[in-house]
Amino acid sequence: MIRFASLVVAALSLVLLAYEPAPAQPKSDAGKLKLGFPYTGEITGDKAKVPGTNIMRYKAMIPISLNAGQEIAATVTVPGKERLVGMHLLDPMKKPISKYDPAEKSAKLPGTEVSAKGVYTIVVYSDALGPFTLTANSRNAAEEEEKALVEKAKQLRKELDEVEAKLKAIREKK
Repeated sequence: MIRFASLVVAALSLVLLAYEPAPAQPKSDAGKLKLGFPYTGEITGDKAKVPGTNIMRYKAMIPISLNAGQEIAATVTVPGKERLVGMHLLDPMKKPISKYDPAEKSAKLPGTEVSAKGVYTIVVYSDALGPFTLTANSRNAAEEEEKALVEKAKQLRKELDEVEAKLKAIREKK
């Protein structure tokens, strides 16, 4: 019996050691949305009209600082049977710059490139009060372009080396 209990404890220890939860936001950033980390919030309060629609939903507003040319994409999930969720990205002037596309349990904000540096707002809407988990990811268009140019330069150098080697071989045959 003791041997069996030891085996169970050992097996559970292995399972717990192998489990890797999603990274949590650093404690110093509690209450702030940090790119690449799950953010847990709560939809509370009164219903508000979703901009560009006649739909009334509960909402939570999450600010995020972005730079010009930066692209942001996000996913929000909510618990609850048949609970609807959706979101908007608002520019620093609080105008929507993304389409409201609600879905059941989980919604996505497609990659949206922002035009200016500033504090943007992700607004999470739901037909019911309760918790949500939001994860936002970003890429900088200028960084992506730089990476693409570096790769192209490497490829061109490789092609140039191949052409020069062929040219040298032809010249040596003469």
